[in-house]
Amino acid sequence: MPSWVIAILNSKLAAFFIPLYVYSWDDSGYLLQKIFVERFPIPRINTIDQQPFMDIVDEVIAKKLNGENTTALESEINHLAYTIYNLTDAEINIVESG
Repeated sequence: MPSWVIAILNSKLAAFFIPLYVYSWDDSGYLLQKIFVERFPIPRINTIDQQPFMDIVDEVIAKKLNGENTTALESEINHLAYTIYNLTDAEINIVESG
């Protein structure tokens, strides 16, 4: 799976959508099998729009390996996801507060 898709699946937007598309496994989490993940709406984006996600993912991995904080980078991924899904400010507020 491409790193830009993994970035989206680890974003706040995915955390908001996963309960809508993925089978809940009691109170212990979600059953992330292929059949459920395939239902998650991943937009088709061109290589140019994929690159910022991949660059940030590389940075996150490097920082995590060094025990560094990645909160700011994760926030960048969230905002990139909001952009490719064309969310309004109101919709972003719902996701951020959810």
